[in-house]
Amino acid sequence: MVKVVAMASEAPGHLIPAITLLRRFKDEGCDAKLLSQRSQKTLDFAARHDIETIEIDLPDRELRAKEIIRYLHQTSPDITICDWCPEFWFALQFYRPKCSISLLRTELLKGYERINIGLTANINADDAYLEFVNGKLKEFNPESSGLRSIEELYRADIIAIPSIPLLDPIPEPVDSIYSGSEFIYTGPLTLPEHVEVSDETVQWINQRKVSGHTVVLTTLGTMVHGSVYQSLFKGLAGSNLAVVLVTPDTSTRDFLSGHVSENIRILDFCPLGAVIQMCDLVFHHGGHATNLLAIRAEKPSLIMPTGEFDREDNAVRLEELNLGQLLDSRMFRHKLDVEAFSALASRILRDRTVANSLSHSAGLIREFQSGF
Repeated sequence: MVKVVAMASEAPGHLIPAITLLRRFKDEGCDAKLLSQRSQKTLDFAARHDIETIEIDLPDRELRAKEIIRYLHQTSPDITICDWCPEFWFALQFYRPKCSISLLRTELLKGYERINIGLTANINADDAYLEFVNGKLKEFNPESSGLRSIEELYRADIIAIPSIPLLDPIPEPVDSIYSGSEFIYTGPLTLPEHVEVSDETVQWINQRKVSGHTVVLTTLGTMVHGSVYQSLFKGLAGSNLAVVLVTPDTSTRDFLSGHVSENIRILDFCPLGAVIQMCDLVFHHGGHATNLLAIRAEKPSLIMPTGEFDREDNAVRLEELNLGQLLDSRMFRHKLDVEAFSALASRILRDRTVANSLSHSAGLIREFQSGF
């Protein structure tokens, strides 16, 4: 039996694509396992999709890397999958499977040119991090010649891009470090949503639509502190918009406890794709997965500036393709300018160019998903 092992960052935007691929391999009869840092959310999520987890329960990255190397040599998997887990990529410098797969977004490819040149790079993409990784490689193996660029850490036999070329174009020309790699666009890697949207939420949304309100799904992913959600709540409360505010976890929802407004419904864990489908537009942080879910549902995006180059590059690309708009930072001074936000929401929903672009791009996404 072919053995497949995966490890990913425990943020849903990385964990879900990795588990989706594992699920595909398992359906083909492979022995598929997920390495986990014993996050209860990860364990529960994997269990819901019938994926066995192996716990690497060590607090220190270096110790985790050593344990992963030991596990790989002990079990000899044929195929490895990594989605933004640096210690797993590091461990793969000391173990060669028959086929390695890296799930990457194009901003992590060598040769990627930022659209927003003034914004900070990813924390793990600078010279200091490369020096750190090469130092650890030497510690683990004095014979190691090190990496010439940090992108060499992420390369693999197959580089799977969970998107489509229109939204995430590969840098041209392709850098020579990928001469042994095959690039595959998969479209969004999403799992069946085992949790249904509650009857109460469906009824709440339908009642607002019947009353003529624009229903806005709002989510800022997992990297935004609860205080930002709190500020948005205060700005949107009492407005003419009906807002479904999706928080990343129960702790953020608890942070909002005591905040009540008739025009806002707060959800934590929910089938995001299904809820987006019920709403009119999506107000979000520009994360890859949220972008794709919104486009697939043919809903325009209004994207909050976050100061992170990958998300704002995503936002500019959507804007250039008439799929949404990156909001001006002045709309968020002191609090959300809800009148300007509401006017922009109405304008983008009336724009036929946006509607046609969404329809075209959603069709491309469906084509990629049906062919993968």
